[in-house]
Amino acid sequence: MTNVDCSGSGKILFLPPASTIQGVSFWIRDATGTCSQANSIYISTQGLDLMDRYASTLRLSSPYQSVRCVAWQPTAYALLQNYTNWINPFLVQLIQNLTWTQRASLQTWSGVASNPAFTVLLACVGGGGGQLYLSTDLGVSWSASGPSLIWTDVATSQTGSLLVAVSNGDRIYISTDLGGTWSPKASPKSWTSVCCSSDGTILLAAATSDFLFLSTDSGMTWTATSAVANYTSVACSSDGTIFYAVTSGDQIYVSTDGGVTWITRDSVRNWRGVTCSSDGTVAYATEDTYIYTSTDTGVTWTPNGGYPGSWTAITCSLNGVLVGAVNTTDGFVYFSDSSGSSYRTTGDPGGFTSLACNGGGTSFLVSESPGFLYTGELQLL
Repeated sequence: MTNVDCSGSGKILFLPPASTIQGVSFWIRDATGTCSQANSIYISTQGLDLMDRYASTLRLSSPYQSVRCVAWQPTAYALLQNYTNWINPFLVQLIQNLTWTQRASLQTWSGVASNPAFTVLLACVGGGGGQLYLSTDLGVSWSASGPSLIWTDVATSQTGSLLVAVSNGDRIYISTDLGGTWSPKASPKSWTSVCCSSDGTILLAAATSDFLFLSTDSGMTWTATSAVANYTSVACSSDGTIFYAVTSGDQIYVSTDGGVTWITRDSVRNWRGVTCSSDGTVAYATEDTYIYTSTDTGVTWTPNGGYPGSWTAITCSLNGVLVGAVNTTDGFVYFSDSSGSSYRTTGDPGGFTSLACNGGGTSFLVSESPGFLYTGELQLL
């Protein structure tokens, strides 16, 4: 029998890639010393930390590469026993660790945004009408702002000098005084998503069963562009020359000339979320089963992170290497530090629905709906 410290989250138990491993049981020892079998563990292949949930006893019939034990007690230990034909002793390694800190109050949060420095955080409340909430102290405190509407998405410029928010059934709102006042722009529509360039001069907004709408004067005026579709999410490069728009029941729309012309890419799917690197060359899009990655400015897309469920919100670092995505089926946030080639979770379930990160892809703001806001710092060891 071998004792393995699994206190906290993010501990991965790496097993040798041998199909002869059988009969592995996991046990949890709490702070009082009481031992009990773990409720569930996660089997992963090829570095993916969530594939299937199993009961407390494993029967590994294929060369799984790693096993995660879900142990929530602060002083928990996993006891590995009944193993056979191991080539080498297993290795316990803390790959990634992130502890979520609860922020703000209980709300039906619908969207979050962060500037690259994580010094300006913006969140919106939907469902029955709510306000916008702003934090300038790394998410510690939040102040309500703006009118009471059914808000759907928010975005911020690099410094926070321009904030933008869209609502379902109302207009696009712009703030240039850090949320002190909000000015309504454009016409009332079923707005779903919005993004802006780093300097806040170029913005793109999406609506259901409508055009995409482009602004080149910091949101003062808006012009219809692209084709009519059920747009669900938009993203843009820092300079506002490259845009991505995903749709429900249609393709991915890409523009490389500042939104003047658009090209459809990949296939018709129920696309949910999209994000891209600061230069726009690397992009990620989510749908029901996979996260798709493009490294050629949206020309080709490769599926990764397959897991039964519903992938929704997604965000990435400015260089596109670190990625965070929400799977609303299990409520976990998944992370990739390999440009989307594989994903893992830190083991913190929360029913998360949206997320945003700083420029480095290490500080995260996530929301529940209904629920709270949370901040977390991702540690890469």
